Amino acid sequence: DSRTIADVVKGRYDITEAIQTIESNGDAVAGSAELPLLDSVQERLRVVLKEADKYYDYVIVDSTPTASTVGIAILLATDKLVIPAQATLPVLLATKQFKDMIELAKEENPGIDVSGILLVMYDKRGVVTRTLKEVADDVADELGTKVFDTSIRKGIAVEEAWASFKGLIEYATNSNPAIDYIAFVDEMGV
Repeated sequence: DSRTIADVVKGRYDITEAIQTIESNGDAVAGSAELPLLDSVQERLRVVLKEADKYYDYVIVDSTPTASTVGIAILLATDKLVIPAQATLPVLLATKQFKDMIELAKEENPGIDVSGILLVMYDKRGVVTRTLKEVADDVADELGTKVFDTSIRKGIAVEEAWASFKGLIEYATNSNPAIDYIAFVDEMGV
């Protein structure tokens, strides 16, 4: 019986009834491809996420930064925003387009803190690494934020953890990506 965020938004379950405990990774609520299709998803998702705030110090929503109904709903309900960006030129340039969506969200949610851009799948050995960092800094400036000092390096352990249905920290604690994520949590002060 998998209860998804869409079930909660529809009112079938309370948020506490949909939470699943994931070994060594905390709690989670399953995502749903149905979510963008729901009526009034923006307001209803905002209410659900605010309800989750009552039970947790941090509620993390893992979503792609797209100009979708769900993306906007998440921005309207969030206090802090971390923009993950794959360390490639096309992705970083596309991240600039996120600016309009953030500005729109700030009209209704003026307290949103765009904490920064987190570079993921980063390869510091790459020839274009310096250029990517400069582009990321330029994008961050346009968004009125920063690029985090921590970048998440590429590593096969990420895919292996997914394939094993385990969290990265549990699966490969000493892998470069796991070490980077732990450093990122420290940088965020969590």
